[in-house]
Amino acid sequence: AYLYDSAGNDHFAASPTTATLSGIGFANTAQGFKRVFATASQGVDTAMLLDSAGNDLFYGRADVSWMTGSGFYNSASGFDRVTATTSTGLDVAYLYDTLGDDVYLATPSYATLQDAGYENRVERFDRVYAYGSGGHDQAIFLDSAGNDTFTSRATMASMSGQGFANSAINFRSVEATATRGVDLAFFADLGQGDSVTGEQASLAITRAKLTELLVGFDFVTAKSNSRGVRSDVQAVDYLFTREDEW
Repeated sequence: AYLYDSAGNDHFAASPTTATLSGIGFANTAQGFKRVFATASQGVDTAMLLDSAGNDLFYGRADVSWMTGSGFYNSASGFDRVTATTSTGLDVAYLYDTLGDDVYLATPSYATLQDAGYENRVERFDRVYAYGSGGHDQAIFLDSAGNDTFTSRATMASMSGQGFANSAINFRSVEATATRGVDLAFFADLGQGDSVTGEQASLAITRAKLTELLVGFDFVTAKSNSRGVRSDVQAVDYLFTREDEW
């Protein structure tokens, strides 16, 4: 099934069994189709994609997004805002940036990737992977009410806890904030020329292509793979541990 928008503001809502594109004066529904393609070209258009009872995948790009699972494939192309929502199963989302400056906000219950021209939002996914490829992309991680873990490597950062795991790959700037629970942070792959600076509740890491800022964590471990890592950590509110050669 192929559904097309009007000149006004339209909404596309799709589940594994039913998909409807509607606006002022019209509503077109496709029921029982294996594949549905909705295209928006005018107005400010939004889309809502729902999961099945099984394990589903969502792929979100600035120009096209789609949800797929056993027996269905729903695609939204050219929409200004796309929201994907899950309820059951083990669901995974993949979000892709533009060549501009994008912002990835990841929380335990939802995550968004957006810039001035688009927004992709995923809700209640078990795992979310956001990919940066161009521009100065920023990732912001927020913790849950429980105990969470933040992990950082040379090109990937992630925050995980009970029922969620959010990751950012190839982002230029990362911020992670811990407010509740007993939260841990682990930095790996630090090398020559990298720096670690800590004071009070914050810790800043500067790598060749990545800057990171942590606030509010209880335990922080930094592991280097070579000598030459600069370290200035003093008067902090957390337990800081260095591993390997510095």
